[in-house]
Amino acid sequence: MAEPIGVRIPIRLGNTGFFEQTLTSIDEAKSNMYNLLLTQKGERYMQPEFGTRIYSKLFEQITTSIKDEIETDITDAVGMWLPYVELMKVDVDISDDNIDANRFDVRIEFGLKRDLNQYEEIQIIFAT
Repeated sequence: MAEPIGVRIPIRLGNTGFFEQTLTSIDEAKSNMYNLLLTQKGERYMQPEFGTRIYSKLFEQITTSIKDEIETDITDAVGMWLPYVELMKVDVDISDDNIDANRFDVRIEFGLKRDLNQYEEIQIIFAT
């Protein structure tokens, strides 16, 4: 059995009685992506620049530039905190209807810079 690398995010109970663990580099990178994107800047103790400002954009007026701002925020955060990750695609979908006016659907395809044959995809819904 492979040695664990880290804890899978979102955290949940594994079959060993501990938290579920990641066993491959790409799975650990996926957990790190979730951790980075779901953390708001200023939220992490002693690391105020860790995370993104995506949640704060939920309450801003929807403009033509907000999608680009979110994509740039994600790209900058990954470049700073996950330099071993290569972003292949960042797609932000902003709801047009009045029911979910405060919602962003983010889909990211990424790989490891050392081996782009391994890639993953995550999808996160940011909503109020």
